Amino acid sequence: MRYRLQSTNIFAIAVLVAYSAVSVVASAVIALRPDMPFATVWVNTTVYLVGFGLPCMIMAILLKYRQGQPLKETFSIRPLPILSILICMVLGITLQTLSSLIAQISAQFFNNLTDASITSMTVLPLPLLVFAMAILPALFEEMLCRGVLFDGYKEGPAWYQIVLPACFFGFLHMNFQQISYALPMGIILALVVYYTRSIFASIIIHFIVNGTQVTISWLAERKGMFAGGVFGEDLLLTILGGTDSFTTNLIAAGIALVVTVLLLLALRKIHNVKGRGKRVPAPKWHKGGWIMYFALGYLFLNALVIEFLMPFMNELLNQFS
Repeated sequence: MRYRLQSTNIFAIAVLVAYSAVSVVASAVIALRPDMPFATVWVNTTVYLVGFGLPCMIMAILLKYRQGQPLKETFSIRPLPILSILICMVLGITLQTLSSLIAQISAQFFNNLTDASITSMTVLPLPLLVFAMAILPALFEEMLCRGVLFDGYKEGPAWYQIVLPACFFGFLHMNFQQISYALPMGIILALVVYYTRSIFASIIIHFIVNGTQVTISWLAERKGMFAGGVFGEDLLLTILGGTDSFTTNLIAAGIALVVTVLLLLALRKIHNVKGRGKRVPAPKWHKGGWIMYFALGYLFLNALVIEFLMPFMNELLNQFS
C-alpha cells in the first residue's frame, strides 16, 4: 500500500459496493418475511456488521500484515482523559441542538425521510431502538469514517484529512435532508478525533446525538406528542413552554454554536495540538484522489434520484394503502 490515499479510496468504493449489496439482500429477505420479529433491527445489524464492520476489519488486518500498523493505530484507539470525555458529552448535546435547527430548515426544501423512518420504528422497545439507531451507527460509521478513512488520509494536509471523510460520511446518508446536517457534523467529529487522536471522542458524541434524537421521538410518539416535527422539536417546545419552534431552535442553536466553538478550543488546548508541529504532506499524497470524488459523485446522484422519486413513491404507496 505505497499510496495510502489511493488504497483508502479503493477501500471506500469496496465499502459502497458491500453496503449496497447487503442493504438490497437484507431488504429482500424482510420483504419475503414481513412477519419477522424486529425486522428493522436485523436489517440494521446486518448492514452495519457486513457492510461496514467486515470491510473495515479486513482493511485494518491488511495494514497490519503489509505495513506492520497496529489495529489501534488504524482506528485511533486511545484512552481519553476524564475532562475530554465530559467535553465530548456536552458536545453531543450542543451538536444535537445545531442539527435540529439545520434539519428544520432543510426540511422546508427537501423530503424529510428521517422522522418517517424513526416514527415507524417507535413500535420497538426503546433499548432495541437505541441499539439499532444510535449504538450501531456510532460504532460502525465512526470505525469507517473517523477510523479507516481518517487514518488513510493522514499523508495529506490536515484540512483534507478532516473534510473528505466528513463529505463521505455526509453523502453516505444519501438524502439531502440528512446530508445537510450530517456533513457539518462529520467535520466536527473529525476535528475532535484530530485533536484528541482518539475515536472514542467521536463515538461518544455520535451516540449522544443519535440517542437523544431517537429517545425524544420514541417518548413523543408514545405520549402522543409527536406532530411531524424534525428531531422532536415539538416535544422540546412543549417542555420549554414556547410558542414558536423555529425561534426557540434559532436561539438555542446560537448558544450551542458558541459553546461548541469554545469546547473545541478547549480540546485543542488540552491535547496540545499546537505542540505537534506543522504537517508536511507526503510526496504524491493525492495519487488516486479522483476515486473518492467519483464515489462522492455517485452518492450525490443517488441522493438526487431519491429526492426526485420520493413524491412519486409516496403517491404510489398512498394508492395502495
